Amino acid sequence: MNELPEEVKALISAHEKQSAEVLDAIGVSIARRKDDAKASRRHSGIEDTWLDAEEAYLGIDDANRAEFSAARWMKPSSMDGPITTARRTTGEEVKSNAFVRLTSRYVDAGAAKLGEILLPIDDKAFSFGPTPIPDLIKGMKDSSQVVHKGVPLDRAPKPGEPGDSQPLTVKDLAEEKMQLAEKKAKLAEKRIYDWMVECQYPAEMRKVIFDAARIGVGVLKAPFPKPIKAMSLSIVRQTAAALQIEEKIIPASKWVDPWNIYPDPACSENIQNGSYIFERDYLSSKQLRNLKKLDGYLPDQIDKVLKEGPNKIAIDNPQRPDEKQIKERFEVWYYYGALKKEEMETCRQGSTKDF
Repeated sequence: MNELPEEVKALISAHEKQSAEVLDAIGVSIARRKDDAKASRRHSGIEDTWLDAEEAYLGIDDANRAEFSAARWMKPSSMDGPITTARRTTGEEVKSNAFVRLTSRYVDAGAAKLGEILLPIDDKAFSFGPTPIPDLIKGMKDSSQVVHKGVPLDRAPKPGEPGDSQPLTVKDLAEEKMQLAEKKAKLAEKRIYDWMVECQYPAEMRKVIFDAARIGVGVLKAPFPKPIKAMSLSIVRQTAAALQIEEKIIPASKWVDPWNIYPDPACSENIQNGSYIFERDYLSSKQLRNLKKLDGYLPDQIDKVLKEGPNKIAIDNPQRPDEKQIKERFEVWYYYGALKKEEMETCRQGSTKDF
């Protein structure tokens, strides 16, 4: 869409605009599903397990819980959160207690070792190769000459081979295809690694590893479209240079807080069995404006949200960030899944003209 001429985009967008009634119907349908997912995760007991793991890592138990109850922050669960000391009411009786944090040392050591293995410095932990094809592997052992329309085919000699020509064999063709496949695999490997460097994949993956070691769950969102600016400087002449700025969209990956993931209640023990999943995020006004550059978002709806402001937020996360930080950010819910036939019929009733 972004590469089409303006007049063509105007003609297409005239048929893509959804009425407010249709958008409201879709929103209500998805909101019900979101409430079901939130309630199901809360009643599953997984949040209690995560909280126990967090407290074991931080050094909190029933004997010292009161010391942390008055504090706005303890040592944060996220790697980029602030740190403040616990507070104590002046004049209260002071008693000595100790919590030996056995969990934290093993979590930190395990996360560091796993990061060392999976994220080597200045190198990649993967490599690409051509997919083994049985017919191609069989052809690598076939030395019979290739015949086309009853005529045996020849090829130019390789370095070190005698004569002006050599018989073209099935093995030669198989080797050529294999070399081409290996070349393409290495090019794809380099391209994907470049994308991973651009989106700071190692830094995001370290957060995932830390979560997995601490509470047993780590979430990496990938790939998703991310708009970036690429700049290049070229020398035009000795006294002048040209700066070129290009906006492009790259596939990116990022760490997602497990507390912000709500799967389909019907997924049971395997999250892949669910029909949908919700992700909660908090965006600044700049990040929200950047979404207008991506296909699939409605710019006019984003403008309405920006105009309304980020103050209409209901927080129910035990690991919520600082209150001031929340007030300055927009709460965003991402829904990945399908709508039922009945729900689509409800949407169509809002505007039969636009569908």
